Amino acid sequence: MKSSNLLLSLSVTALVAACTPPSVEQQAWRVQDIAAPALAGSAQAHMATTEQSELFLSWLEPHGDAGYELRFSTLSGAGWSAPSTIAAGDNWFVNWADFPSVVPIDARFVVAHWLVLKPDQYYAYDIAYAISGDAGVTWSSPRVLNVDTAVAEHGFVSFFPWQDGIGAVWLDGRRIAALSIDELFELEEA
Repeated sequence: MKSSNLLLSLSVTALVAACTPPSVEQQAWRVQDIAAPALAGSAQAHMATTEQSELFLSWLEPHGDAGYELRFSTLSGAGWSAPSTIAAGDNWFVNWADFPSVVPIDARFVVAHWLVLKPDQYYAYDIAYAISGDAGVTWSSPRVLNVDTAVAEHGFVSFFPWQDGIGAVWLDGRRIAALSIDELFELEEA
């Protein structure tokens, strides 16, 4: 029994040693600071890459007195592309954790999303989205992703290629919105 444990320990050690990446000195890595094209006051940055390693950077930029614009730019060997605006609004739910995204699905299709507050609500919002079929040059009119009408949170969206289209998952607050205050406290205590 002791010899099999020793053999297992040696095998694991050898496997870990074999998987150790080359040292920093052995790699031709170069760190380069590249300033983002976002204006001062911008926030909620999100990055995604295409299969060809093109980088998409999206962010929220202040717009007017109380609004925001969802903007994006792509990085190539020549640097950042000129920033483009996908959508703008003054009724968006903006916070530090659940933020918009621009996600390339393939070489042509790109999907963008942002959160829109329900009227007269603060923590109830829907997921607005738009799609580009020409790699972000033009965008569809905004639509609502979550088709329910619940006064609830809908957010933390992730998009991905799905069959011949675009898949999406998100956190859906419909069940929480339907609970009473007592039921909510019971959930917190559990």
